Amino acid sequence: METLTILGAALGLAALSGINLYATVAITGLAVRLGWVALPHELMGLDVLGSWLVVGLAGGMYLVEFVADKWPWLDNIWDLAHTFIRPPAAALVALAATAETADPIIQVMAVLLAGGVALGAHATKSTTRLAMNAASPEPTKNVLMSLAEDAVVAGSVLFVMTHPILSLAILVVLAALAIWLGPKMLRLLAVQLRGLVHSARYLWHRRRPVRWEPPPARYLGGLDRGSILATIPCASLSLKKIGRYRHGYLVLTDRRELVFLTRKWFRSAKRRFTNVEIESMDLRLGRIFRTLTLCTVSGKASFKLYRNEPGYVEKQLDEIQDVLEGTELRVARPGRSRVSEAVSRIREAVRNVAQPVLDMP
Repeated sequence: METLTILGAALGLAALSGINLYATVAITGLAVRLGWVALPHELMGLDVLGSWLVVGLAGGMYLVEFVADKWPWLDNIWDLAHTFIRPPAAALVALAATAETADPIIQVMAVLLAGGVALGAHATKSTTRLAMNAASPEPTKNVLMSLAEDAVVAGSVLFVMTHPILSLAILVVLAALAIWLGPKMLRLLAVQLRGLVHSARYLWHRRRPVRWEPPPARYLGGLDRGSILATIPCASLSLKKIGRYRHGYLVLTDRRELVFLTRKWFRSAKRRFTNVEIESMDLRLGRIFRTLTLCTVSGKASFKLYRNEPGYVEKQLDEIQDVLEGTELRVARPGRSRVSEAVSRIREAVRNVAQPVLDMP
């Protein structure tokens, strides 16, 4: 039971450190210093975090992170820098939590596991933030997400310190969920990074002439390269039998069909859409990606189109529309998110209520 208590506290604090290191250390130190929780004797090593010097340093850094975490792209730079800070610091927190144990094996286990747990939590947070900014870099979403993370960390620190064994059980369940979601998160991160690279290249080569190249041979999977009329590099967003966030190519063939070429389980995979099957195409313009949705008789299929040389995607879609006769292409400009629209409505309502009061003599 003592071993489970130590591991539960060490790994629980490590997971929270992967999300917000400075808030975790500051709140833990204040809880120990001010007696908010009664630590069991197995966790008395956490007293070192109660030093006013440690609390003050962590609190000052938390104020910096509180500001940096609210701005799109700045939070991604902050997370990138803390890839080399949060896991080692979480290991040190775990070392403090295991300072009272006489078994060095438990200490080594806790420190090693704490670094891995913190890295996993940090990677999940960083990937989610990057995907959110790539989809819609609006400060409103970042502020709400950051405040939610701070609230979760603040409430969970006290819970971990008072219920370490239950925290360990919850952490095991979350770890199993992370193993299942891990490949999807990695594919999502790879797609977002490709999108950023393509966008940077797009801005750098604005005057570069339009050109395209067919997919590499490892993606063709038996498809004749000579039958390809147009190629658009993209990633699947919602596609049956293929999955989400798979990098590939959407190609138009001389058989009047669209084929999405990708790789799955180290083998080429494809999904065909015939001219008869496709009813219409919706193109939504975005800052990083362009989202193409195929409305077919069997449902919708969505793709994230990478930005390429100026006019590249438009030229390929025109070619697709010419070959797929009767297929309508609708283009939608990027709009504001539902969160931003809700905030705007609230501001307008407050302004309407306050204006008559302000106009009173």
